[in-house]
Amino acid sequence: MIRKIVFVLVAVFISTLVSAQDYKSEIKKDYKTYTDLLAKQEFSKAFEFITPDFFTYVPKEDLLNYYKQTYSNTEIAYSVDNYTIITTGKLNTIKGKSYVLLNTSAMVTIKVLGKQGEAQAKKEERAFQIKLIMEQLPGTKKVTLNETTYTITAIQQKKVYAISENGKTNWKFLDLEKDSVEIYSQILPEALVKELSK
Repeated sequence: MIRKIVFVLVAVFISTLVSAQDYKSEIKKDYKTYTDLLAKQEFSKAFEFITPDFFTYVPKEDLLNYYKQTYSNTEIAYSVDNYTIITTGKLNTIKGKSYVLLNTSAMVTIKVLGKQGEAQAKKEERAFQIKLIMEQLPGTKKVTLNETTYTITAIQQKKVYAISENGKTNWKFLDLEKDSVEIYSQILPEALVKELSK
């Protein structure tokens, strides 16, 4: 009898462990697809991995224009890559939807190209200004400036919620930017918003 109980407990433990690994591996896979598309500047495809509720508050066209303007700036070369999930939180299911909090990081690179005929001193000054701005941004760490190439690099860390209708597959993502509290407060359940504010 005891052996049977132990067998059942082990089976439940293994089943729970496998289930936990399943959702984590699916999130990792979907997040990689999402961020690879962002890194390749395939923004319209990447937006398919953003939770649809977000576009109730920010029109898709506006977000697309923002990305295009950022990446097509002729005075700087801007890129983000090396997206990584640092930690994956527990699965919370609320009103039929599943939510998992992620701590993520990415490498941001900004190279000052300068304006035509611009003096090197002016270019250098703008590079230092960008570095100072980057150092003030929440979640930004290890900001460095290569004074020869006028290239600023930084590690940007932020929280992201992974959201799924079934808790297993088809994960969508919601970046928890400091300046978008009003938006994500409308999208996430109240209990999760309160947890973020602690």
